[in-house]
Amino acid sequence: MKKPVYKDSSCLLASLKNLAYRLHFHKEAKRGEKLRNLFFFLQRK
Repeated sequence: MKKPVYKDSSCLLASLKNLAYRLHFHKEAKRGEKLRNLFFFLQRK
């Protein structure tokens, strides 16, 4: 079976961008959480 060819390549590009953005945002969010935990840890001392 052949994969469906996107008539509109911008649609495919948009979905790829969306996926990349979500992955990037997820990574940044995790890093932000670590920094926040570190900040709270330092404040408690």
